[in-house]
Amino acid sequence: PGVVAGCFLVAGFAIAALPDATPDWKLGAALGAIVSATDPAAVLALLKEVGAEPKLSTVVSGESLLNDGSSVVLFKVAVFLAAGGSPTAEDVLAFLALEVLASPLVGLAFALVVVFWLSRTRDPVVVVALTLAASWACYVCADWLCRGSGVLAVVTSSLVLADLGKLSVTGEGSVALRCVWELAEFLANSMVFSLAGTIIGFELATATTGEQVSLADLGLAVALYAYLLASRALVVTLCLGAGRLCGLKQLGWREGVVLWWGGLRGAVGLSLALSLDEYGEQGVLPEGSSKKVLFYVIVTTVFTLTLNGPTTGRLMHAVGLVDRTERLELNRRVMAHIKSVAAARVCAACEEEGADQAVLESRVLGIFPAGGGAEVVAPAAPWLRTWSKWAEWGVEEEGDNCDDGVEEDALRRYYGSVRSEYLRLRDRRELSSQAALILAGSCDRGMDAVGGAEGTQGVHLLDWAWLCRTELVRRRAPNLSLGKISAWLNRASSLTVGFGWESGSQLRLEVAAAYAAAHRTVRGHFTSALLEEGSGSCSPCSDRVLGVLQALRGESEEKEGEARLYLRSAPELSRRTMANRRAILRVITELEEEVETMEAESAISGGDARDLLGRLSGLRLATCKRTQAIVLDTKKAL
Repeated sequence: PGVVAGCFLVAGFAIAALPDATPDWKLGAALGAIVSATDPAAVLALLKEVGAEPKLSTVVSGESLLNDGSSVVLFKVAVFLAAGGSPTAEDVLAFLALEVLASPLVGLAFALVVVFWLSRTRDPVVVVALTLAASWACYVCADWLCRGSGVLAVVTSSLVLADLGKLSVTGEGSVALRCVWELAEFLANSMVFSLAGTIIGFELATATTGEQVSLADLGLAVALYAYLLASRALVVTLCLGAGRLCGLKQLGWREGVVLWWGGLRGAVGLSLALSLDEYGEQGVLPEGSSKKVLFYVIVTTVFTLTLNGPTTGRLMHAVGLVDRTERLELNRRVMAHIKSVAAARVCAACEEEGADQAVLESRVLGIFPAGGGAEVVAPAAPWLRTWSKWAEWGVEEEGDNCDDGVEEDALRRYYGSVRSEYLRLRDRRELSSQAALILAGSCDRGMDAVGGAEGTQGVHLLDWAWLCRTELVRRRAPNLSLGKISAWLNRASSLTVGFGWESGSQLRLEVAAAYAAAHRTVRGHFTSALLEEGSGSCSPCSDRVLGVLQALRGESEEKEGEARLYLRSAPELSRRTMANRRAILRVITELEEEVETMEAESAISGGDARDLLGRLSGLRLATCKRTQAIVLDTKKAL
């Protein structure tokens, strides 16, 4: 809806103010579709740098992801109509079927094939080559063969891969995949910007007297940029207002301001403008109009990248979205903990190497700011405070000092640490992909509930409650057994996505055990470490943070106790079977690491190492897929 509204708002302005470039509403709609596509790369990097809340990054990236496909579809429709097309009702239905239905199905099919193969290889080269080839083949199949939308197909494939494929790519493959795709994104953006700049520069250099770009054209481009800001402010306000009326109050006026100002334009819009210029050269559209549209798009893109991008960080500080007092107090404690760890490492290094402790302390500990580096910053600008009285839609305004935001910030950090621990266990193959997917989802639900409708006042961990509500973990642990239906589902799921859909009893026990282990680990290096670093400040905010951390540690201990109570309620055969299974997987992981290390040191031949790693992989597969055999062995041992 936001893309469609923005498209027609820009079309109305273009018809009235840019008659040379958009003589009718069709070309105006094409221009609106082009400038509706946002590029979040710079803003996402900034949000990560300043430590903004994950929900804002999710909204920014999700908006761009959905807007790109919608903008491409609207652009195709507008260009088809501008070229003189007169579609019938059957043509419209066929177009929607190909673009909206067939293209996502093509992307889904390619994603399932990629997940199938990703789960059966650990070679980083194969992982990278597979994802690159699959993306290209998915686009070609959807756009050229099926005559649909290659963008929507690739977007659908990416969403499925991000949900299922990420658990199949671990270790070196994950690092290589991220580096290669970041490089590909950089090269593609650079190529698009270079091509657009070269074309417009060539046109300016070779233009005749009547075709030259005048100061009036530049002024109209600036006016278009200003109108884009105004129209985006209207669309963002309407969307946030509709969300609040529907009960979605996680995003406030601060996030709305960042969404408005951070709507940068980038490679997608330039690519569409270049294709429009190509239509003009072919005579399908007026060539003069396509050249002017390309010029206006380039100017607006440059303005958003040079004005909006660099100033988004200052805007976030101005509205008080980052560096609030409670966040700075938590940051101070984290920095103090890292400094204490560094001091311990310095002492150990001095003892082992016989080095001078004073030299190491001056060099290593000198990089840390005094007092942890926390400084109280000025509150939000006064005019923004005034605007927030009506922008909050009835929500009480936050104070300038430490407030309930410290509870939300601490909970989000804790959930993030627990989620990382689940993925670490998955990377070490000590946790099945199915259990890791469920547990990571519980952390995501918990973070979504923080500060939302499901959240409650105070420090409350909701991930265990969500697991219980979804009946993945029942109040009483059942016997460990595999029925025919469970075995069939396990084989079908393993064939499709690479990991088995384990029987309910296995899965619930594994989830409970991993939940307890992860919370115990995170509580040790998160809450306890930060509580030990609380002596550096005596401010009321420090006392508030101290109380929140203590409450969070108590809540974590309580939830871990519930998980262990659930495990103790299971029959002895089930407990012993799961313990044997986890121990076998742990030993296999340690042996794989040892063999890989010895191979790197040339202590064992490559052939022997591959043979042994293959045997260990077969044992892992048998341990994960043939639980009934472990049940029988455990019964004999009992």
